[in-house]
Amino acid sequence: MLVNELRVRATDRSKKKLIWIDFLVLDIFLHKTAIIEITKNLTERGYTIYLFAMYSKRKYKFKNSKIHIIQIPLRYIPIISPILFTGSLLLILPFYIMYINPDFIVTGPGLSFLGFIWTPILSRLRHVKNVLDIRSTPVYPEGIRGYLRVLAFNISVLYAKSFFNGITIITAPMKREICKKFLIDPGFIGVWTSGVSEDLFDPNKFISEAAELREKMGLADKFIIFHHGNLAFKRGIVECIKSIKIIKNKYIDIVLFLLERLLPKK
Repeated sequence: MLVNELRVRATDRSKKKLIWIDFLVLDIFLHKTAIIEITKNLTERGYTIYLFAMYSKRKYKFKNSKIHIIQIPLRYIPIISPILFTGSLLLILPFYIMYINPDFIVTGPGLSFLGFIWTPILSRLRHVKNVLDIRSTPVYPEGIRGYLRVLAFNISVLYAKSFFNGITIITAPMKREICKKFLIDPGFIGVWTSGVSEDLFDPNKFISEAAELREKMGLADKFIIFHHGNLAFKRGIVECIKSIKIIKNKYIDIVLFLLERLLPKK
C-alpha cells in the first residue's frame, strides 16, 4: 500500500516533495550509488528530492535539478560521525521540514534515526508521512560496533512500528523475517525491490570490452560464478560455493570470481 501511494502521489502535481535521510558519507561510501539511483528514479515519477547526507573532505558534485543534496561537513570517524550527524539533524531538520513542507520523509535504520525522533509530532502538524526504508539488515554483529549497529537497527524498527506511517523493505523474505521478529502486521510493510539502471548496465555496450578482459584474465573458455559484495558468511559466499557442486557435471572448467569490499580491521 505504501509503495503504491508513493507512486500515486507522483501523479499529483501539487504534492511531490520528498526528504530522504541516510547516514551516507558521499565522498567515501560506495553504496551511495543505490540511494542516488533510487532518488533519481523518484524524480522521474514527479518528485523533487531533498537528500540529507554528509561529506568528510570533499563535497559530492551531482547535477540533477530535482535532487537537492544537503551535505553536512563532518570528518568521518567510526562511531563518532554517526553521533555528530544525529546531532546535526536534531538542529537543522525542523527548519527544513517547515520550509520544504514535504509529502514524505524517508529514512534508513541506524543511529541517525534518533536525529528526528520528534518528526512524527511535527509531521502530523504538516501532514507529512514518515517511512522507514530497510535496504539491508545488520550482517556483522561481532564486537562493540556490531552490537551498536544491531541495537540501532532494532530501535529504528520498533520506533517506526509505533510512530511511523509504514516501512518499506527490499525483498519479500526479508519482510517475513522482520514481521516475525518484531511482530509487525504484514500490511504495514511494503516491498520496494532493487532495480537496475539500463543505461549503466546495458551488456550490449560492453561486449567487446568484456571479451577482451576475459581473454586477458585467462577466463575466455571458463564458466564464471560471480560474487560481488562483502566477503562475509551471511552475504551469499557460501551459496556461491555450493552452486559449483550443482553444476560441476555440466561444466568442466568453473571459476569462482570474487569482487569484494574488504572489511575494516577491528
